[in-house]
Amino acid sequence: LLNGTKQMTRTFSLHEFTKVLPNATIKNCADPAALLIEKVAPLGKETGRDLSFIASKKMAGRASASKAAALLVGPDTADGITLPAIVVDDVELALIRILDLMYPPTGPAGRISDKADVHPTARIGSNSDIGPFVSVGENAVIGADCLIEAGVRIGKDVVIGDGARIGA
Repeated sequence: LLNGTKQMTRTFSLHEFTKVLPNATIKNCADPAALLIEKVAPLGKETGRDLSFIASKKMAGRASASKAAALLVGPDTADGITLPAIVVDDVELALIRILDLMYPPTGPAGRISDKADVHPTARIGSNSDIGPFVSVGENAVIGADCLIEAGVRIGKDVVIGDGARIGA
């Protein structure tokens, strides 16, 4: 696990990315279904199987030196790009959607950290995760399938419903 997400175990085609990116277009790529991406990396850290991104005009000049398999760019930086590219209206939002596709968050698995402080009268629902340095107060109720991340404090008599996600 990496920050509550599974490590990616498969590749994705440029075509698959467009399914989660409304109004995206692909340029400089004859077969978007055949161009496979293993991971996302920033400019300067990318390899030939990575998707990199240009989030501002300041970064556009670095595109020509990119080793990425493809770039994620906005319409204002798409001109002059010779690498395969996904052109989107909002690069940051598109990057979030791509990362969610490639690295989907995992659900809770019913783990309570040995570094959590859970009051004996507190009730924890089935399949809920309680992270390290979490404090759960007297008579607190945490529903089923919850994820309570590191450092959260749940006070006395607090009731949290099923499926909640709470981070510090």
